[in-house]
Amino acid sequence: PYRTIRHPSYLGAFMLYVSTTLFIHAWFSTLAAIIILAPVFLRRVHYEEQMLSTAFGAEFDSYRGETGMILRRAPFKKRASRRVNT
Repeated sequence: PYRTIRHPSYLGAFMLYVSTTLFIHAWFSTLAAIIILAPVFLRRVHYEEQMLSTAFGAEFDSYRGETGMILRRAPFKKRASRRVNT
C-alpha cells in the first residue's frame, strides 16, 4: 500500500471508525467521528511528514511527489509535447 499512498494506516483507522458507527446505526457518532477524526488525523499526518522530510530530505520529498497522502493519486502520465513545426 505504501507504493500508492503514504499513510494507509490512518485511512484504515478512519474507515474503521466511520464504518463501525454506520453499521450500528449510530448516526450522531458517525457525524462526530467524521468531524473530529478527520482534522485530528490530517494534523498528525502533516506533523509526521515534516519529521520524515527532515530525517530523509530529498528522498522523502521525491516519494511525496509520487504518492498520495491519504488517497491514491490519479495515474496521470506526462505526455510528450505535440508541436507541429510550421
